[in-house]
Amino acid sequence: MTKQMFVHELRVALAQVDSNVRDEIIADISEHFTEGAAQGLSEEDICRSLGQPGTIAAQVLEEQGSQTSPPPQENNYSHFDNGFTKKSYGSDIDKTFTGVNQVTAKLSASNLNLVPSTNGEFRVTVTGCSDRDECSAENVNGNLIITVKRTKQLFGFGFLFNKSIMNAGIETTIYVPAQFAGGIDTKSTAGNVTSTGISGELNLDTTAGNITIDRHRCRSARIRTAAGNVRVALASNIVEHMTLDTGAGSIDFEANETRSLSINTGAGEAVARVGKIGGDTKMSSGAGNVLLTAKDVEGNIKLTTGMGSIDVYLPANVNCRIAASRPGMGSLDNQLTGNPQSPYVLRASSGMGSIHLKAL
Repeated sequence: MTKQMFVHELRVALAQVDSNVRDEIIADISEHFTEGAAQGLSEEDICRSLGQPGTIAAQVLEEQGSQTSPPPQENNYSHFDNGFTKKSYGSDIDKTFTGVNQVTAKLSASNLNLVPSTNGEFRVTVTGCSDRDECSAENVNGNLIITVKRTKQLFGFGFLFNKSIMNAGIETTIYVPAQFAGGIDTKSTAGNVTSTGISGELNLDTTAGNITIDRHRCRSARIRTAAGNVRVALASNIVEHMTLDTGAGSIDFEANETRSLSINTGAGEAVARVGKIGGDTKMSSGAGNVLLTAKDVEGNIKLTTGMGSIDVYLPANVNCRIAASRPGMGSLDNQLTGNPQSPYVLRASSGMGSIHLKAL
């Protein structure tokens, strides 16, 4: 969706709202597009970060009808919004938790840091919050729920709009016990995510920000950013399922052994260095290069790029059949001797770039 389409749909959805209020919301939305464009985001990425025009309009109409007063300017203040949802408004957080088997974080305009705990307990710190921001951390039946939402009040009727969606001004740090075996599920609208030397199954999703995972131990992970780079280096011996996606950025992945690996980037470089490929591996780039290095292969490999080149480094006598098609505008260089009896297949195709299959 383009900016013009988004604004048009929002204006139509706000037909029942006072024209002055509607114009102010449209102006605020336009400012988001300006800020996003300055950071290199496409109109489609910005539309995705804002959500659906109908959802924004529904929020405005609901808040306009509820006449909910804005939260007082006090730290650690809680109130019930429409009698159902409890929200905490306040300054920085520093809490410790026990009995946690799941982490769920929803962040707006906040960087996220996952680091090892020194005492075996979970600890959550949030810095940079103002008394207008919603910042909370609670253990609900073993699920550590963290909410960080940067807001500004636009109108007297209490509508809170996510103003800082493009600029992460808050730092959220989660200290994770070394032997944590649960899941870590995070969603953020804007901000970088870093993880160093921890364990846990990962499901990380951010609209605009880089994701860096170093020395992580897990059996599976799903990592996605709409606009940012992804770098993952795992310490696990075997990774069962790994999915890495970015709409506009590069991906760099490193692991000892993978059973199922999927790497996809819309406009960036896709790189994977694996000790052993033990299952299906798929790597694709819409407009960038694809690079794969593996010391042992016992699985299928599929590599594709629309406009970049493909470079593959495998054992000279690789245990797979080779099915590489000559690019339309590039060259094909094959130094590998495949096994025609193997149940595994190496497929490589490029629309415009060259394909190089090289021996380690």
